[in-house]
Amino acid sequence: MRAAWEPFINSSSGGVGSDSRIILYLEDLRTADLPAPLSGVRILRHREGEFDRVAGTVSRILSGEGAGPQPSGGAKLRLVANAPPRSLAESVRVVESARGSAPFAVQAMVFEEDTSLVLSADPQVRDPGEHPVRIMTSLFDHRPETPGRVLVRGREPYRVLAIVHDLGEEPTWREEWVVAALEGVLSVCTRLRIEAIGLEPLGSRHGRLPLSRFRELLRGALSAAPPGELQRIWVVLPG
Repeated sequence: MRAAWEPFINSSSGGVGSDSRIILYLEDLRTADLPAPLSGVRILRHREGEFDRVAGTVSRILSGEGAGPQPSGGAKLRLVANAPPRSLAESVRVVESARGSAPFAVQAMVFEEDTSLVLSADPQVRDPGEHPVRIMTSLFDHRPETPGRVLVRGREPYRVLAIVHDLGEEPTWREEWVVAALEGVLSVCTRLRIEAIGLEPLGSRHGRLPLSRFRELLRGALSAAPPGELQRIWVVLPG
């Protein structure tokens, strides 16, 4: 930490001199824990709901009111931000591109799915290798999945099935199912320590949820999720 700050403070362009001033804005850090080069820097403490007070204090400092010599050549404010993100919305980069144009490698792909797992079924007819009676018994015993649930298949790169359709309903999708599935996907990323995922626009590929609305739901889910390992989301567009 000292090695990072000392050259910055001592440099003519970024340091404390006749033309510049450093102000620290701290939340969860004790003054005693600051590196030595920052021991003499002006400190402002964060308090809930006091942003206007802090902004006013910074303004007075930059204007020279009760803060010693004024910077020459006009005041310039440089913010050095090191506050941790408050949600995934502040730390995750979302990129949209077509299926054949992956912007980065992913550790999991998220697909739209229905309660009977029909959408992910292999479309090619194959020999099941089982007696027809056993197949019919399995179908009879099948229980549909719950809308909004998320299923993880295989190993990395994982196949993640987001249950956002019920083919017996009209329309087959609902916004609340998409929201629940997005929350489930983010929870899976936390549990499996996933940093990058590919994500079909849930409710949009096999349903009629507008892509613009999906973007809003995704932003809402990211804003509600605490920071974690996830860093990149590739929204897989048709084409």
